[in-house]
Amino acid sequence: MQIHVHTAGTRPARTLAATARRRLAYALDRFDHRVRSVRLRLAPEGPLDRRGTPHRCTIELTTRGARPHVVARAVADSAAAALRLAIRRCVTHLTRSTERQADRDRQTQRGGRGR
Repeated sequence: MQIHVHTAGTRPARTLAATARRRLAYALDRFDHRVRSVRLRLAPEGPLDRRGTPHRCTIELTTRGARPHVVARAVADSAAAALRLAIRRCVTHLTRSTERQADRDRQTQRGGRGR
């Protein structure tokens, strides 16, 4: 799984990018067979000269056999909080997607459509 982190205007960008990579790799490890690449964007919502500027975090996934799509967006008071919230939403999305696929596979094996 490839992880691309883009930090625009956040300080310190290098430390934040390393933290984001580590947290994403840990959180998405169990989905490694499904996820080809992850693109994370982290940026402030307004000018950086103000204290308490909210940050926006967007996670875009490319799964095997599919096009890239945004699965999580979060805005929070700090970059770290936005990152945690977006990763949590991303994991929830992948978990639900995996469960739906497993249900479809079980229905196909039974020879019916279910319901």
